[in-house]
Amino acid sequence: QRIILRLEEEVADLRSQLEQSEGRNREESGVRKDLEGEVGKAKDRLERTSDEVRRLVEERDELRKQCSDLSRRVDEHDEVVDGMRREYEKKSEMHAEAVSKLKSEANTARTMAEAM
Repeated sequence: QRIILRLEEEVADLRSQLEQSEGRNREESGVRKDLEGEVGKAKDRLERTSDEVRRLVEERDELRKQCSDLSRRVDEHDEVVDGMRREYEKKSEMHAEAVSKLKSEANTARTMAEAM
């Protein structure tokens, strides 16, 4: 009789421990599912962010290429402007020399005319 009572108490204790263990397992399972859900959301955010980074890198590269092209065009235009400036300066010198020569010839002619 005592043995049966002791065994029943042990069975009751074991059932209690089993119920507590099952409760902890259910609780841990719920936490695990929540964490897995959060990990899934984080992966989705990471994927979206990675896509956005890739898009921005492509956009940046395209803008750098456009900037390089425009810079090259500006350099070419600067060369054209410099060439035009040199040509203008050369023509200005030629005109100044021609005017100086004409003034000199005019002075010589005037001097000769006065001498006559």
